[in-house]
Amino acid sequence: MSNYKVDYDAVEDCDTGDIFSKQVRAGRRSYFFDIRSTRSNDLFLTITESRKCVSKEGDVFFEKRKIIIYKEDFEKITDALSESIEYIVENSTTKNDFNSNNQKFRDFIDQNR
Repeated sequence: MSNYKVDYDAVEDCDTGDIFSKQVRAGRRSYFFDIRSTRSNDLFLTITESRKCVSKEGDVFFEKRKIIIYKEDFEKITDALSESIEYIVENSTTKNDFNSNNQKFRDFIDQNR
């Protein structure tokens, strides 16, 4: 992973705030799905991964990574995500991870074929 820095504050200055927000907690990570609007009222999705970390000195901090997805790319992103999930489900070495209790995976794949 490269060490370049993105000025997310500059990106966020382009929007007028959250329209919708959903948080998913997954162990030490949290994912935030935020629908935002530009000044010209175009909607876009921001996905943020926040991970709790501890420095060598014992200080707690959060690493954040963001991607921004514009509505014209939703279909391509959904297709790629569906193919990726399908690959993992079909090629997982631990098939028990994707048993009938995880029907959402299979439903997602079926809906996006």
